[in-house]
Amino acid sequence: MTKRTRRKIDAGLKAKIALVADADARKVVFVSKGRGADNIAGFVQHLRTHKGAADNITAACLDMSPAFIKGVTDHLPKAAITFDKFHVAAHASQAVDNMRRIEQRTDPALKGLRWALLKDKSKLSPDQARDLDRLVVQFTAKRTARAWLYREQLRNILDRKQINIVSAMLAQWRTKKIGYCFICPTT
Repeated sequence: MTKRTRRKIDAGLKAKIALVADADARKVVFVSKGRGADNIAGFVQHLRTHKGAADNITAACLDMSPAFIKGVTDHLPKAAITFDKFHVAAHASQAVDNMRRIEQRTDPALKGLRWALLKDKSKLSPDQARDLDRLVVQFTAKRTARAWLYREQLRNILDRKQINIVSAMLAQWRTKKIGYCFICPTT
């Protein structure tokens, strides 16, 4: 096995498997049943069997599984952990939906907006886009609108390719220094 420096470790949600891929070679190098730190230990054993070394792994891209985080921390000590953008965006979408559920208890106008809030704006029907735009212009009064704007800002940041720009923008986003209208609709 050649020296591997970057790994993507993902969990198959339905099949409950752990998959390790070589990001540089773009190929799967290890698959095991389960979703825990033991899967990472198994991967490290697999590396040793194939004359690889855990210390050669300098980066691991994970879903946000606490078990995988623990496994990488315990068994791949030199690996910097990053979370894949799909799972980060999924958590942000879940936060938007949770806010909508809470806020719609007192604001019936939010009923029926779930898919408009969760879908990519470019894929909305004209009616959904109009309903979403009506909500977003109320961002000062509606927590759901603010949550959606924050999620869209995050998605915009994560779509960038330059790591230094992404890091700087994430730092601003975390401290809410990016203005609300970073991606306001132009209607």
